[in-house]
Amino acid sequence: MPRNGDSGDHYQEGFGTSDNSFRAIYEDRASGSAPVSDHYPGDNSAQGTGWSETDYGAELLKSIFPATDKPITGKVGDMQYDVHQHPDGHTVLVTPGTEKLGQYSHEQGDHRLNDDRYTYENTCGIVCCEEHARRFTDPEMRNPDLNEHNMLSFALDQGFCSLKEGDEGSPDLKEHMPLILRAYGVHAEFKENGSLSQIAQIVEEGREDGPTSGKGVIAGVNAGALWQHDEGMTEEDIRACTGDGYVNHTVSVIGIEWNPLIESYPELKADPTMIEAVRVNDPGSGDRNRRYTREQFEEAFLGKGNPNLHLNGTFLVTEPVKRDLAS
Repeated sequence: MPRNGDSGDHYQEGFGTSDNSFRAIYEDRASGSAPVSDHYPGDNSAQGTGWSETDYGAELLKSIFPATDKPITGKVGDMQYDVHQHPDGHTVLVTPGTEKLGQYSHEQGDHRLNDDRYTYENTCGIVCCEEHARRFTDPEMRNPDLNEHNMLSFALDQGFCSLKEGDEGSPDLKEHMPLILRAYGVHAEFKENGSLSQIAQIVEEGREDGPTSGKGVIAGVNAGALWQHDEGMTEEDIRACTGDGYVNHTVSVIGIEWNPLIESYPELKADPTMIEAVRVNDPGSGDRNRRYTREQFEEAFLGKGNPNLHLNGTFLVTEPVKRDLAS
């Protein structure tokens, strides 16, 4: 689904080399000798857990990890996370390889050719399929034939989507997108009644071996709920993009932002309260490696806090076609 209005902030990162551990920062917290507030570092709201800006832990975190153009890394278990510091000084752990995965996406219509049959108005699902095919079968992006136009043509020829006005390039998440992906060497399994914790676990599975390893996630969301806070979006734009409140857009979830406390308390990693934000590639807006807070994403994915949305956490889990799946 295309979007009107300006895109919001998105974050790009490099990779650092420091071996500093977060454990030393939080040893006082683990022993119970450091104060604990109801705030995240850098968060002025009464949400979440961690320290306020004035608490010992946050101040120490800032002193050890000052602002830098080349974020360092912090290891949690077998995962070497990227450490990103936001402009307000708040530091988070980011799934490794997130920046790399941002390179595989683009705004829908970018591969427009001299073919007046297509308007590319609703090709978000096609571009998501293209992105995951790139990631798993052409990570160096050397195949010029693997593009939005050709994949749309294939999907139309196979009857996976139609040229009907308002419906062009909108393959069904459950029925048709797995078939398109399979044709391009990617296995996809449909899930529903999902949670952000479940998505986070899938997104990070196997990522210690590199950004194109492991599994991918294509999430079904409501576009109006996702874009409602973006600069340039009018109330009319938001209403149009919200539609009837059901899933009307797809994005790729490429990374998770975690509260640094997971280094000291890895058993809490599956707890969604430890997730601070989600990074996505959004073909509708053209945003790559776009950051949404946990609350913003859960509203668009699950309908949390919005009685006008009818969402139940639908998504695809993608991975390369395996030999045992090819028969």
